[in-house]
Amino acid sequence: MRRRVKVYFLLLLMMSILSGCLLVDRSTTLISSQDKKEIQSEAKKLVEDFFIYNQYDPESDYTLDIEKLVGLSDSDKGLFDPDKGDLEEVLTIKEMHGGSDTKRFNKLREELKEQATIFERQRDGYRLVFEDEEGNRSYSFRFLDNGDYFSRSAIFDIDFVVYEEVEGEMKDTDNGIITFELINTYRGWKIDHLTIDYQEPGTITIRN
Repeated sequence: MRRRVKVYFLLLLMMSILSGCLLVDRSTTLISSQDKKEIQSEAKKLVEDFFIYNQYDPESDYTLDIEKLVGLSDSDKGLFDPDKGDLEEVLTIKEMHGGSDTKRFNKLREELKEQATIFERQRDGYRLVFEDEEGNRSYSFRFLDNGDYFSRSAIFDIDFVVYEEVEGEMKDTDNGIITFELINTYRGWKIDHLTIDYQEPGTITIRN
């Protein structure tokens, strides 16, 4: 039986932000509506990059780009906070039937490299993408306005569906909600923590 591919959207969405070198601003300081729109615009770009770099498509220019996800050689180039230490927790995965698993940054990097190797061993014609059969993206920003936004931090949910294709047959194989916790760093908005909450198959419907 084909091994179930776990997608680390790290990459991954939400739970409590743990303290690190830079503390997240949890104050209730109000921001203007214009500032909120600008933060949401930055957040959407980061989310789009996240899903692009997490997919596996041999014909795409962006196939599981670990460098752009976590910055293996240069942390400034990744989507995560460049000041995150190796032992800090950055990802929480909640399984459908209970239980959860938390990843530290160093563990996440190693598992992503292992995942890349697994993808490369798949038969020709295999893809894992975040778009349906018609090419529509399979994640949505419908919860974006319900997020919490401050000058230095942002928290919001994104729902998603994973599609896998084998020899021309495409199926949705996973779905859930990712909670993104972002922090505004000297390199712009970056991921501080992700929580991926997997749901029962077929419970997530994407409306773009």
